[in-house]
Amino acid sequence: MRAMDAYRVRHLQYPATRLRRVAYELIALGCVTAKHLADAYHLAYAVLGRVDAVVTWNMADLARAHTREVLRDYCWRYGIPEIRIGNPSEVAGWLDVEIP
Repeated sequence: MRAMDAYRVRHLQYPATRLRRVAYELIALGCVTAKHLADAYHLAYAVLGRVDAVVTWNMADLARAHTREVLRDYCWRYGIPEIRIGNPSEVAGWLDVEIP
């Protein structure tokens, strides 16, 4: 985990209306379905927090090509750096670390 030492954890707090707006915009764009509202809020926090990556085991809804493409386009539209979404193994590869 030494590669992760450079990253710091931030406490993210945003007005509920702003968070809700981003979550529902992502749903409207088809990033995730309304049935997966928690996932939409997860991504909204990532967008507002301008995080580098979202790590998830949720391959069916979050770490899939369509979600990645829609989120990338959304970020591009608003001038936000691209947020990468991947499972722990993928992220380990991006960071060039091994998961035991």
